[in-house]
Order: sequence, then C-alpha cells, then structure tokens
Amino acid sequence: MAVAFLLFVRPHPVAAATTFSIGGQVTNSGQAQPVGKTGFLITLSGPTSRSALTGGSGGSYFFSGLPKGQYILHLVLPSGYTSCGPTTVMTSLGPSKVINFCVSYIKPPSPPPPPPSPSTATCGGFTSSVAHPNPNQPFDLTVAVKFNPATAAGTDFGPDTLTAKLTGPAPFVGAATSTTSPSISGSKVSTVLSVPATHIGGTYSLTWAIIGSQAPTISCSDTILVAYTPYFTVAGGDASAGQGFGGGCTGNVTADIEGVNLDSGTAPANYFGAGAQQAAIATGGIKHFATDTIDDESADVGGSTSGLAALQPNALALANASPVSGTYGGGILKGLSGTGWCVPDYATGVGAATSTTMPTSVELNNLAVSSQNYVYRVSGDQQLNGDIKLQPGIHVTIVVTDGDFYLDGNVRYANYSSLQNIPQFTLILSGASSGNLYVDKSVRELHGFYDSQPSSGGSTNGNIFTCASAMSTKATSYAACNTPLTFYGAVAAKEIIPGRTYGNLVKSAGIPNEPAERFVYTPELWLGIRAGCTRNLTAGGCNYQAYTSLPPVL
Repeated sequence: MAVAFLLFVRPHPVAAATTFSIGGQVTNSGQAQPVGKTGFLITLSGPTSRSALTGGSGGSYFFSGLPKGQYILHLVLPSGYTSCGPTTVMTSLGPSKVINFCVSYIKPPSPPPPPPSPSTATCGGFTSSVAHPNPNQPFDLTVAVKFNPATAAGTDFGPDTLTAKLTGPAPFVGAATSTTSPSISGSKVSTVLSVPATHIGGTYSLTWAIIGSQAPTISCSDTILVAYTPYFTVAGGDASAGQGFGGGCTGNVTADIEGVNLDSGTAPANYFGAGAQQAAIATGGIKHFATDTIDDESADVGGSTSGLAALQPNALALANASPVSGTYGGGILKGLSGTGWCVPDYATGVGAATSTTMPTSVELNNLAVSSQNYVYRVSGDQQLNGDIKLQPGIHVTIVVTDGDFYLDGNVRYANYSSLQNIPQFTLILSGASSGNLYVDKSVRELHGFYDSQPSSGGSTNGNIFTCASAMSTKATSYAACNTPLTFYGAVAAKEIIPGRTYGNLVKSAGIPNEPAERFVYTPELWLGIRAGCTRNLTAGGCNYQAYTSLPPVL
C-alpha cells in the first residue's frame, strides 16, 4: 500500500534593507580628461549628519550606514574654484545613491605690484655755458635735480616746479627762473638760468629747488666765482715737476703742473692760456697746461677774440695718470730712490763768500769790477729793497741759509756789448731750515736764476710766492696783485705759487688778454758765466767753444 505525502514548503521572508549609502566623485571639468580632486569637503545633513574629504586618485567620497530619509549633500568650494554644476543636492535614500560634483579652477588674479619705493632726490649740480665767467659777461647756468630710483624719460611731476635763483654783490639785482612740470630726462630734471651782463666780480650764490607735492622736495645751493682769469706761460724752455733737490735726492712722484687755459671742454677750445713753448714733464699730471705751442713768444698774447686759434698742442707732454716709481721716461725718475733727476744743490757750488753781510740794492748797483763773482753768504730772514740794475760783467750770487727772503725791487741787467760781459744774478735759499722767496706785488721784472730749495722733509718751505706784501706775507686782494711779472732766466722751487691777478684768459673790454706771469728762459742765462765757473777752460771752467740751437731731446 502506497502512502503518498504532500510536503508544502513555505518560503522564508527576506528582510528589507534598513541602511543606505551615498558616494561619488569631485572632478575638475577644466581638463581634457576629468581628474579627481582630493581634499574637497563634502557635508551631509538629514536624519544623520556627516562630513568627509574627497580622497584617492579619483577624488571620491562615500557615506555608508545611512538610514532612509531625505538628505542634503553640499560641496564646499575652496578659494580659486567655481562649480560647473550644483553644489547642493537634495536626495532621498532608499535605495543608495551616487552623486558626482564637478568644479573648475579659476586662475587667481596677479597680486598688485608693490607700491613703488619713494623716490629720493639729490642735488645734480650745475654747469655753466662759460667755463670762467668774467664780470659783465652774460652766461647760462643749467641746474639739475637727480632722482633715485630713476624715473622714466618723458614723464613729469605734474604741478611741481623747479626753481633757480642767483644772487650776488651789488649792483647785481639777481636772476631767477622757474619751470612748472619739468620733463624728466633719464633720472633728472633741469632748467636753465640766464645771467645778464650786469654783474661785477665776486662770489655769487646759486640756489635751486623742487617745490610741490608729487616729487620729493629738495633745496640745493652752490657758489660761482665771477672773476677775471689770470694765467702764466713758459717761453723758451720747459716746465717740469717732480725733481728732488741735492745729491741722492728724494723726488715727488705725484707732482703736478697745473694752469688754466681754453682747453677741451670750454669755448672756444683753442688751448689759449697757460702753457709752455716747449716741453712739460711731470711725475703726476699736467692739467690745463699746453705744450709745444708755438715758436714765438707772442703765443701768450691774445688775438682779436679769445686768443690765438693756432695754439693746438700735440706733443712734448710727459705725465702720468697715476703715481709711479722706478724708471719712467728713460729712467728720468730713477733718482727718486737714489740719484738721478735732482736739482743740484747750487749753494755748495758757488765758491767762497766774498761777504757775509747782506748787500743793499745801492751797493749792488755800484759794483764795478767786471768779470768778478760777488758771493754773499748770509743767514736768517733777509730783505732786498729797491730796484737793482747790474752793470755789464757783474756776477752776483746771494746764498741765504735758514731764512725767508723778501724781494722788494726789480732785478735788471744793463746793456752789455759781448757774451763775456753778460751780467748774472743768482739767489739761492737753502739750509736745514730753508725759507721761502716772497716777491713784492710791485715787482715786474726779474732777471737771473731764483732757487728756493726745501729743507729735508720741509713741508712749508722751499716755495716761491710771486705776489707778497711783506716778509712772509702773501698779498690776497685782486687790486694789490694786478700787475704782470716776468722772470727772465730760470726758477727752481718745491712749489711755485703764481699770485698775480693781471690780465684775463678771455678777451674782455679794458682787460689785457695777456699772462699775469711769464717765465722766459733766455740764452743769457747759460751764455753768461754763472757763479762757480772760471774763464779758464783747462782749469775746469765754463767757457764755450761753439754755440748752436738744437731741438729738445726727450
């Protein structure tokens, strides 16, 4: 008997999900292939609240275990990004959701440039259209103000004004100018002040300033000397600077020859003024002093306008841009460390004294024994008053030891008829306390050889002052020294200080266009028999067997 069973199987019910999830990505839509962005903040609010930062290579986020309900999902945009879709999404969970966000990068604007550093102003000096302004001569002054940092060319300072003013001694009433909104050239502004021909000699005060609110304000000042410009010349010989004195001398490796002339940079540029007809040699520099100018003494006398345009020196100047030692110019300075380029100590070679008393000018004028050497050796400060005129054949040597010498009179030679009768005058200052030679302001003509030797290590002696008013006193006024002085012969000194104010470099009405001092090397200096020489050639004398003229050997 078969028994059949019918089995009924009741299926087991599956429980519905009770929690859900939300996830997605934040990508940058501004790129060819969207790239996930990490570090973006996603907030979730609803039945439960959470937050998360996107991470991983895809810029993903994921919230899980969320109960069913309404949720608000929000993307927080960082600075520099904008959304290319909604940043806030409302959604219902059940089922889970995938919600993506996209963003675009915004290039931040360039930061504003830092404010410019405040410009600082400095005085830019002035230039004159005339290198050496003379009384009653019109000229222009260009004043300038510089700025740092430099301002672009062509701009201006708006309402600001550049002013300039010149004041001076009466009857000059002053001159002034001003320029509003001055244009800038490079790093400076400038303006021109025209000075009329209504001024006298003297020191003038120049002031200029920037006035306003836009540019830095500044006030500047300077002085201008308005005066005639005296100068000196050397004729018939050379000028040199740097030698020492005595055997085994120590020279000066920075000695300069400095004058004033219309050289390059002035108008007219013809080198008229200070200079030598032949060579100039200096261990230091040669400044405003022409050489190899012309073969005629008239080179130092002005022409119809401002001197001789023919003065264009181009040779016979030997100098150094910087100090030197050792050999230079064929070993000419070898004596700086031993023997060589030294002025002899003439005081030791003049022979025995015929007198140890200082002569008077009257006594010198009455010397009558021709061809005799009169040697006066004196010490201490000495003075020679009155004009001297040596007779033919008279040779006078005055050696002053340890003292100043004041020369208050002209020294001239009487007419002579032969080479054997050329007079000679020599003045030598020497000694351990050697002094200076002071030439009185009234003296106009000096013949002979004038040697002012400095003492060893002397810093204030061994000088020649060409304009003095008393022993050891230099004249300082323009009127006192307004006479010319000419040396016929030679001079040697540690320093020669020309002090005459006569004449003017530039031709001016009523003012001679001539040098204040002339140093003329005359043949009578070496044709005559100088002190210490005899006429006996076999006895080591100084006779000459022949005379000829040769160019300088340099």
